[in-house]
Amino acid sequence: MACASMSNLAMGQSGEALECYVQAAQRALARGDQAECERLADRALQLNAKSLDALIVKARSFSSVGNTTKAAEILESVPDSTRVANRRNCCWTFI
Repeated sequence: MACASMSNLAMGQSGEALECYVQAAQRALARGDQAECERLADRALQLNAKSLDALIVKARSFSSVGNTTKAAEILESVPDSTRVANRRNCCWTFI
């Protein structure tokens, strides 16, 4: 299912839409399309503003074009409880 139609899913399926947007953002980043990555990450964050995966891919997008300040700002927005819970999968090392 395309991400465009995912945003129209019922509330119970918003997790699928979120995952679709994050995966599409990751693919955009892999092909070097920073603007598309940011747009897709923002769509994911509209569904869940606290999505760690969406925040990380958005931060990686900024980091990929040398904007490490913006990347760090995004990562700093991750709630402390999420950072502690995900300490083993540290997302800070890529900057």
